[in-house]
Amino acid sequence: GWKLETSAVDRVALVRLWSGLAPALGKLGAAGIFPEILNEPVFAAAPADWASLQADTLRAIRATWPDATTILTGANWGSGRNFTRMWA
Repeated sequence: GWKLETSAVDRVALVRLWSGLAPALGKLGAAGIFPEILNEPVFAAAPADWASLQADTLRAIRATWPDATTILTGANWGSGRNFTRMWA
């Protein structure tokens, strides 16, 4: 399984995964497809690390699928508090 909180290799793999998925999904069109980078990420000890990884992954998606409505989420299992902190 993923060890995104502690593994730089896994973080790179997540970005690469979306770099490959985005062009394939983009061919289907943006209507009705709403990619979510990762459901309920933890990163409880380092929410800023999740915000950074999510931003990197979003850039990878937008590079080939710019019109995708992408679901973003905060760290600590998608907490609203951490979601709002991403933009502070």
